[in-house]
Amino acid sequence: MRSLKNFPAAVAEIAAGAARGKRVEIWFQDEARIGEKNKITRRWARRGTRPSAPHDQRTRSAYIFGAICPKFGKVAALVMPWCDTYAMTRHLAEVSRHVAEDAHAILIMDQAGWHMSNNLIVPGNITILPLPAKSPELNPVENLWQFMRQNWLSNRVFKSYDDIVNHCCDAWRKLESQPCRIMSIGHQKWAHEHWALGIGIIGSGADHDEVVYLTGRPVDALNAWLKAARIDSGSVFRAIDRWGNVAARALDPKAINDIVKQRAEIAGLDPAEFSAQGLRSGYLTEAANRGIPLPEAMEQSRHRSVQQASEYCNSATRRSGRAARLL
Repeated sequence: MRSLKNFPAAVAEIAAGAARGKRVEIWFQDEARIGEKNKITRRWARRGTRPSAPHDQRTRSAYIFGAICPKFGKVAALVMPWCDTYAMTRHLAEVSRHVAEDAHAILIMDQAGWHMSNNLIVPGNITILPLPAKSPELNPVENLWQFMRQNWLSNRVFKSYDDIVNHCCDAWRKLESQPCRIMSIGHQKWAHEHWALGIGIIGSGADHDEVVYLTGRPVDALNAWLKAARIDSGSVFRAIDRWGNVAARALDPKAINDIVKQRAEIAGLDPAEFSAQGLRSGYLTEAANRGIPLPEAMEQSRHRSVQQASEYCNSATRRSGRAARLL
């Protein structure tokens, strides 16, 4: 499977420019033509039978302009009667509405003429990143079209153009109601993992080295620290002596606990109520408050026990959930 070799560098450039200070959402976009001369796909049938499927010879059609953000299971689509720059401009406006307020979207799509037109109006919270020529396998929306045709759009005769539009809208709404399927079909490892900054973690209880991915402001802060400390290899977090010199050895695990307690005391809090372990549990609680799925948060916190991690998330959801408001 091919991938964009310069994708990490391209995303880093966008993150430092148009998306500076914002989260980055990776979106994919494509169009599908759905018409009266429909496709015939495989169907289950009783053994020994030969089921028939209708096939229309008329040529009226419509286009689904679809975009997905696999990481968050988000979608944005329009059904249009034609495929040109005007229709693409309208679709970009629709995608822009679905991008989070604190985020900037990188929209990955092929190099069709209406995608690269100088007359295309691109919203300020979107940056277009074209795919290499002749590489449809890099666009997961192609797989979604296949799924939609096989399940909802093929083996049928449309009565009219309005019937085509209604079926397209109905099929997309069904897809929109299945975010987990969007995440599964649309996930592209090269797009969602390779561009993030990976931090290796070597723990005493780990069987092998682990990696935590950071994006956005944490990356800026970490890069600033690496530059100031002149660290190009070895441990990232190191001890600093009283004269401000950065040691070559790694920071002692106990020192992290001491730092947390010291900062709590400076803030006027009781240091006995705070510990380094609270950083991990607090991360899961805050992730639950922001609606981040538990498995995704556990990938970052590196919790092994789902039961233990669920306790932190459940305490957060119980405080803000509907059940709490009934009392």
